[in-house]
Amino acid sequence: MSLGKRFPFIPRFGRLASGIGLALSLLAGSLAAPQAAQAEGQIRIAEQFGIVYLLLNVVRDQQLIEKHGKADGLDIKVDWQQLSGGAAINDALLSGAIDIAGAGIGPLLTVWDRTHGKQNVKGVASLGNFPYYLLSNNPKVKTIADFTEKDRIAVPAAGVGFQSRTLQ
Repeated sequence: MSLGKRFPFIPRFGRLASGIGLALSLLAGSLAAPQAAQAEGQIRIAEQFGIVYLLLNVVRDQQLIEKHGKADGLDIKVDWQQLSGGAAINDALLSGAIDIAGAGIGPLLTVWDRTHGKQNVKGVASLGNFPYYLLSNNPKVKTIADFTEKDRIAVPAAGVGFQSRTLQ
């Protein structure tokens, strides 16, 4: 039975945002940071810019983590940060500057590979699934296969981002 049939009084987007808030709350305990543990009830979350992070914007705007924590008798302080991309997110996560990160599959695979057996960073959920488009000012380029070694391709983060990983 779907959530909509079990909880018809909660709008669909509200259920989704609440679910994301709960996922973020659960994720807080699953990431190991190299620094000393933060004060109980404090969580540091980093996100990037873009429509993919709309769900995190709703969680922040509606203070869903704080509300769900309060309902369970916890006083949670949430520190939100916006970082420039996957590489910055990974650096912040590995340095212990943040506890939870909102990033794409490329940065997740990179940080998982580099921490496997050590810090064991894990991914929990997908925030969204958006199509990628190939844009070129060269009319001869119709697919990735049309690029040659003479072409230059711009990507958000070399070696880390999804676009870079796809081209590799």
